[in-house]
Order: sequence, then structure tokens, then C-alpha cells
Amino acid sequence: MKRRIRAALGTGEMSVPAVADAIGLPASEVMWWMMGLVRYGEILPTGRTDGNGYRTYRLPQEGES
Repeated sequence: MKRRIRAALGTGEMSVPAVADAIGLPASEVMWWMMGLVRYGEILPTGRTDGNGYRTYRLPQEGES
């Protein structure tokens, strides 16, 4: 699951619903996984929102966590 989420975010910053659509899973399940990835610094919140008001997330840059 981590690999699928990270692959989706490899195309650019995305919200939880956008990642869920990209990998074909329910947003509730993707949210659970993404919050774990945020907790351990594997993905980062951008501080921005998408057009629907959902926060967006991205992969960290080299050396960033």
C-alpha cells in the first residue's frame, strides 16, 4: 500500500480523495494509510488545499522529513 500511495504522489501533490481515485481504493482506507505515512515522515503535508478544500500531500525531497 505504501508503494502505491508513494507512486501516486510521485506525479505531484495530491489530496486523499485524489490518491484514492488514482489507486482505486476507498478514501477512508487511503486516509488511514496516508496519516501513518505522515506520522513517520514518508509523505508531507503541503500546507495548501485542492480546489475542493482538501489538504494536499507530497513526497519529501532528498534529505527532508
